[in-house]
Amino acid sequence: MMLLWRRSLAARFLMLVLLALALSQAITFLISWDERGQALHAAAKGEFVSRTSSLALLLDTTPPSLRPDILNVSGTAYTRFWTSDGGPNNPLAWQQEALTQLAKPLPGIAGKYAAYVNGQASSAVDAADPSVPPRMVDLSGNGRPFSRPAKFLYMDAAPNGMGLSVRLDDSTWLNAAYAKAMPNAFWTTQSAISLALTALILSAIAIFGAQAIARPLRRLANAAELFGRGTASPRPNSSA
Repeated sequence: MMLLWRRSLAARFLMLVLLALALSQAITFLISWDERGQALHAAAKGEFVSRTSSLALLLDTTPPSLRPDILNVSGTAYTRFWTSDGGPNNPLAWQQEALTQLAKPLPGIAGKYAAYVNGQASSAVDAADPSVPPRMVDLSGNGRPFSRPAKFLYMDAAPNGMGLSVRLDDSTWLNAAYAKAMPNAFWTTQSAISLALTALILSAIAIFGAQAIARPLRRLANAAELFGRGTASPRPNSSA
């Protein structure tokens, strides 16, 4: 490798181009990987808040006797809903209740699909650290999403964990919890193919470019050597 590096200008040029490509691709992947993770989390948060807000409006117009059934059918593989008499005055205790709710199986689902769906939230709960306190943010008033009292909780204890507590018209609170381990792999098939194609194209360009640069330099070196010996060098025919 070192011998090739010393003897061939084309090899040196090609290696430098490939090194620059590797560095630029690594920086690009790091930036895009982080942005993709943030975009996935923002989309999940927006859908979670919208779903909870719609459910709060529905519960306000529904008799209390029907609320348990509505909450049961509103749950998803990653989301659970329940009501309480008070809001999240103790965020750590609220988070513990949220993790308990997420660990409960969804009713009305049978067979293999039930095991799959119920396992999604359970796996996120298993990876949670209940000792990590949540961060609570007020989402009510002053141009915020809710005109009624509402608290959003970032449950850092669970993978992409978040919670929301909204006060209903009868002074009870609708609680929602979400946890999902979002796959955001750094090295994917798409990124590998993109890198390989880029490397091939740039390598081909670098090879032709290096040869175009090295050929006249080689002629110049040969001419200088012949001139030093006192021998006339033949002029290459560059006409069309």
